[in-house]
Parts: sequence; structure tokens; C-alpha cells
Amino acid sequence: LHTMWDDFDEEEAKELMGIIARGAADLATLVEDLLLAAQIEVGNGVRSTPVDFELAEEVERAVEECVSSGDLAGLPGLTLRSVMCHADPLRVRQIVRNLVINAGRYGGSSVEVVVAAEPVPLVKIMDDGPGIPATEWERIFSPYEQIHGTDATRGALGLGLTISRQLAEVMGGTLSYEYTNGRSTFTLSLLPADGATS
Repeated sequence: LHTMWDDFDEEEAKELMGIIARGAADLATLVEDLLLAAQIEVGNGVRSTPVDFELAEEVERAVEECVSSGDLAGLPGLTLRSVMCHADPLRVRQIVRNLVINAGRYGGSSVEVVVAAEPVPLVKIMDDGPGIPATEWERIFSPYEQIHGTDATRGALGLGLTISRQLAEVMGGTLSYEYTNGRSTFTLSLLPADGATS
């Protein structure tokens, strides 16, 4: 693009710049995942700065980032209940982005994001794609694991889910997966704002 700029019309140049931008964003995410995985592997842990905040606002922001970056073709279904939680907003957005991108790339055509308040602050990311067998539900959170083995996953390292669970646990939460009634569901559970522990 740099050396042959005059050979492209405006629309072609915009399309190529979009491809470059998406590639750069993917590379940045990959580098971030590798650095976090290295920290986890050597036992340095992952830093987190928990505060009280409105969960729905951060989840909506993370979803919008996925759409604007081109990682998601369209806006997923959103059910956002107002709920305060005690966690690191940056890390929560990182987890939600990982899960939403994962659902958009490897799940079905219907992606839904739900924020709920019971029994604790929850974020559920659901899709109608092919499910993972129950015997593999925990294995998908192991480093470098890829269950489906499709063309779409061959370029991935299999670190996103491992890192997402680690981040959830650092904040006192959990991350789990289940496949029921034809839908895959990742559930992120967090501490309530009024129940934070030191």
C-alpha cells in the first residue's frame, strides 16, 4: 500500500487500510495474551486493581469495541441489567472481549450477551454454534487447547480462555462453560460491590 499508493482508488485504499488495522489489532491482542500467559507460567500472577463500578456499562463498552474493531460482524443481542460489582474494569472488558470474539468467530450466527444480578453479578455470553462435549468443558481452559480444530481456529494459540479464567479468579470471580439446549454459554461471575473482600 505504501509503495503503490497511486495504483489504488480511494475505496481500495480504505479496504486495504481496514485489513491492516484489523491485522494490527489481532497482533496486539496476541502479544498481550502471550505476555499474560508468560506471567502466569512463571508464577508472577496477573495484576488487578478492583474497584466498585457499574458492570453493564463496561460490558456494553467491550461489545462496542469488538464491533468497531471488526472482530464482530454485527451487534449481538444485549440484555443489560444495572448491577454494581467489585472488580477491575479493564480486566472485565478484556474477558468480555475475548468471549464475545470467541463466540463471533467459532460459535453460531446468534450471539447474546446478558448482564444479571443474581445470585452475584454475572455476565453470560451465549451462541447457537456447535457445542463442546461435557468431557471437554474444563479442558478448553487449559493453555494451547483447541477443541473444534476448524480452519478458523488454526491461526489461534488457544490462550484466550486460559487467560480469561485466570483474570476472573484474580478478581475473586469464576469463569465456566456449559452447553445446554443447543446453546453454548460462558458465565463470568464477579464479586458484588457491597460484598468485596480485602
